[in-house]
Amino acid sequence: MCRDHTGLADFYAAAFGFDRVPEVESPIFVALRAGAVAMGFHADEAHDLLAMGDRRGGTTANHLTFDLGTAAAVDASVERLTALGATVVKEPFTTYYEARQVVFADPEGNLFRVSDTQAALAFAAAPAPGRAL
Repeated sequence: MCRDHTGLADFYAAAFGFDRVPEVESPIFVALRAGAVAMGFHADEAHDLLAMGDRRGGTTANHLTFDLGTAAAVDASVERLTALGATVVKEPFTTYYEARQVVFADPEGNLFRVSDTQAALAFAAAPAPGRAL
């Protein structure tokens, strides 16, 4: 849930080129097409609709990783994403498994990271067995 669900959706749309899904938008929900995944952004009021009003104003411990393809694209992302309102949490670094990454906080403080393509995660770009994208 978001303090400003439309603003946060706009941030991720601008940061990664995702399109909105207008067919499902409402005053409390915005979705973005992120490849084969839909990213949903709910206003805090959505907790009430789910009978979870006691969770309003809370945060989650999830974070997303966005594949930018190359190490150069990862390094270049710092200037572009901070200009959009992200904050660098961990400057560009190479992990123990040889991934080039940067960790950011989005405008609401949620953590996300960008990475170069990792062979073990290349399945994300391919259709699941028995399913076409």
